[in-house]
Amino acid sequence: MVTIEPDVVYDSIMIGISFIVSAALSIYFLYYYSRKKKLPWYIYIVVGFTYWISFSAIFLVTIDVASGLHISTKPHGATTYMRIIWNIIYWSIQLLSWILIPILQSYVIQGHFTWPRKLLGAFIENVILYIIFGVIGAVMLTGLIVYIIMHATQDTPFTLNSIFGLCISFSNAFGLTLLVFLLGYGMAQLPLYLWKRARHVYTLTLYQFRAIGMFDRMESKKLKYSKYVKEVLKADVSVPVHVKNRTYIDIMANNIAQDAVVLNVRSGESGGIIKNPHKVTYRQCVKLNGKLKQARHIYQKHAYHWEYLQKKAFYLESVLEAKQNRHGEYRIIDPFRKERNWFLSKPLNFIEYIWATRLHYWFYRIGALLMILFSLVLIWCEFTPLFRQIINNMLGLKDINLSPFYHLIRAFRFSRFLLQIISLLIIALMSTIMYFGLFKLKFFSLYQLIPHHSDSATLLFTGVFLTRVVPALCYNYLQVTGVTINDGVAFYEVMGALRLEDLSFFGVLGGAFQDYFPLIMIIVAVIVYLDIFGRVLALCGFKHRFVFQEQIDNERVEEGKDLLARQKRMKLRQLSDSKIDTSSIREAIYLNRKISSDEEDEEDNLGIRDDDLSDDDPFATNPLPPSPSSSGSFSLSSLGRRVRNIFGGRHRRIQSNFDDYATSDIHSSGNAEIRLDDHYF
Repeated sequence: MVTIEPDVVYDSIMIGISFIVSAALSIYFLYYYSRKKKLPWYIYIVVGFTYWISFSAIFLVTIDVASGLHISTKPHGATTYMRIIWNIIYWSIQLLSWILIPILQSYVIQGHFTWPRKLLGAFIENVILYIIFGVIGAVMLTGLIVYIIMHATQDTPFTLNSIFGLCISFSNAFGLTLLVFLLGYGMAQLPLYLWKRARHVYTLTLYQFRAIGMFDRMESKKLKYSKYVKEVLKADVSVPVHVKNRTYIDIMANNIAQDAVVLNVRSGESGGIIKNPHKVTYRQCVKLNGKLKQARHIYQKHAYHWEYLQKKAFYLESVLEAKQNRHGEYRIIDPFRKERNWFLSKPLNFIEYIWATRLHYWFYRIGALLMILFSLVLIWCEFTPLFRQIINNMLGLKDINLSPFYHLIRAFRFSRFLLQIISLLIIALMSTIMYFGLFKLKFFSLYQLIPHHSDSATLLFTGVFLTRVVPALCYNYLQVTGVTINDGVAFYEVMGALRLEDLSFFGVLGGAFQDYFPLIMIIVAVIVYLDIFGRVLALCGFKHRFVFQEQIDNERVEEGKDLLARQKRMKLRQLSDSKIDTSSIREAIYLNRKISSDEEDEEDNLGIRDDDLSDDDPFATNPLPPSPSSSGSFSLSSLGRRVRNIFGGRHRRIQSNFDDYATSDIHSSGNAEIRLDDHYF
């Protein structure tokens, strides 16, 4: 009878739980960030698998540490199943980060019209990119090979496997470099972010300061997108039906039909990508479609940023009103969200009120202090390899480790479960700092995750960075906790020292890279905290680029405050014509009228009266907001007339889709609304 050791049973249970929890987290994040976007099915599969394997690696390293330290006295070291799992995770991450996700990133922005051509175009684009990098790398690699051959010894012979290992080492060195800069940025900015965001007044002022710039950028991107929409409409009118590639013009025209109506775009002038309407090539269609998709992606990103900022700003205004308790109710009155109408609504409203008005401040302030403490401890732990080397050289002591995390996890070696919990807490805090740096840096502002509205390009971007950073994060976690290859950890047996051991060909410099390069994050943290990089660029005339800290200008705050106030009044008018609970709108309008006497006069001119919000009001049937250039309602009949005017009556089949469009989820951006879904293209 085969007996199973208790350690194997425990590891199997914990691995199964970690896989289930990782899957749940992946599904949650996908749902939270894209539930209002219709993404292609393959995006859900690839991004979901990428999130799952990244989260699994973080959970697995804690199980590995608990298993290794608990059985460190046993001669066999790491277990076979842990080595197998780490091999699967490592090579899956390499496949995702360097082949599959880059191809998908190119695929989603291809201008081709069929999936085989899109796939072929994406493949060719990545091959060309890797050839360019390969040529550059080959020149460098030739010099490295010469150096390695000259310095190769019997202990470190040079073989073809050495070249392969060297390439893997440089790949992982890139991930470690990225991790160092993200951790450095996060350690400097996350405590400051939490400390300042504890005050609702500061956060609202920051949103008002950002409003003008964000609105201007959105309008600029809308004009650029409209330029390509006009060119498609011009081609749709001017290109004869018998032209060979007319079908592709029809596809583009159908894709932008609703956007053209909502943006009030009409046919543009000739002379763009398609110069001769009687001779349209496939390459011209692909180029135009690619430009159209790229402009649309950039515009929709800025439009969602602008909409999300308004949502947060209006909610903070409601919170500040609730703090003063002018309406005599212990709840947050926000007219732009659906009211809770079920049996737990009152307790939930009260809990939200207490959190927003009482607990939020202290939670953020305490969190900021804890993150400062953790960042200082983490910086100290990053120095421990250097301290160990100094102590070894001066005193000849090899077993001294000054890392607090080293002693903390070894204090719980008697319990594998507690040891795993402590390990998970440490790496979870490191992950929080890293993710904050990844999504708050201005370098990556175009790919910021927006709740409910993140698109394919953004999700793939986060996936590729996760796959490149997570192995380095696991390795750095083992470094700061003092876990070595002698502790029986399978991570080291599979990946080596993050597969950086081939850098030992470079002597002291190569061997010191993995131990001492993470110290650069302290320099990065100082540069970010003092905003040295931004100050230097400002002196050179590069303002508002790569800014680490925003300097709030009172004049722009006032301009942003007025802009948000106008947007709020416009949205309240739109809500007054839709089928929602009018009591919240009546209260919101009443509170909004108290902002200033000048704004009261302007609001009265809009004609918002309590009679307009009566419960007996027969709600207007128009689902779209009134056009700024027209008076009265915007009906489906006028919508149809616009389509016929734009497309010359030759695309009447589009009209049948407008019933669904009129009742669908549309996205507000400025004074017009546009529905932005990836499946249009």
